[in-house]
Amino acid sequence: MKTTAPLDEAYRVIYTDHHDPFQVLGAHVVQKKDSKAVAVRAFLPGADRAWVVPDIHRRGTTNGKMVRLHEEGFFEVVLPSFKQVFPYQLKKQLSDGSTTVFRDSYSFLPMLTDFDTYLFNAGITTGHTRSSGPIMGRSMVSAGFSFQYGLRVHGVSV
Repeated sequence: MKTTAPLDEAYRVIYTDHHDPFQVLGAHVVQKKDSKAVAVRAFLPGADRAWVVPDIHRRGTTNGKMVRLHEEGFFEVVLPSFKQVFPYQLKKQLSDGSTTVFRDSYSFLPMLTDFDTYLFNAGITTGHTRSSGPIMGRSMVSAGFSFQYGLRVHGVSV
């Protein structure tokens, strides 16, 4: 598998063993030869094909067809026409031909605040209304227990 992400981290995402998938998934500025580009990575189990649909359209820029790098559904595209991270959606196609366009959860920066951590430690599940540019949503923080990892804090944007 050839990806702009560190290979071991990509495999940890695929096998759901990564402590911080934001390090791998979503949009990241990468160095390609002599210039910067933006790589967008997504883990879409069950998808046969995927595209990045930029919210910002530049002259000559079309939807970026992602390359399926792993049979479990790890996709990536490198977009040399973009030099910084930009707002986007993902489009996926399943084996039956159906397609869905949706906001990539990893297109938003992690939003867990010190206040969320305080409330979590006090045993309180919390939610906040937040915006990222023109996009409004609700951010929820809750706790989860895993026998492999112990107690973990999860931040989810919806």
